[in-house]
Amino acid sequence: VTKDLKSKPQMVRLRVDSGQAPYIITKPLHSSQEIVKEEADGSIEITLNVVLNLELEREILGFGQNIEVVKPRLLRHRIKKRLQIAAMIYEI
Repeated sequence: VTKDLKSKPQMVRLRVDSGQAPYIITKPLHSSQEIVKEEADGSIEITLNVVLNLELEREILGFGQNIEVVKPRLLRHRIKKRLQIAAMIYEI
């Protein structure tokens, strides 16, 4: 796992759609995972207390459109940028 000795864990908030929520509930992304919101449609919001690193970004990206980063803005921006670049590959 990529971890800078100076890096400190941050609170990450993710919105998980109803299709992936059962999977995320039974197979947490991290030991710090907590469900903070459950919607009527079956979607959930979770928090993780983690260091922002490449492995976290790859895990989130692996869920594609089924997980949205709510906070922090820095991570949301990184994921958005990676998805935009990926989408450009398929525009050709």
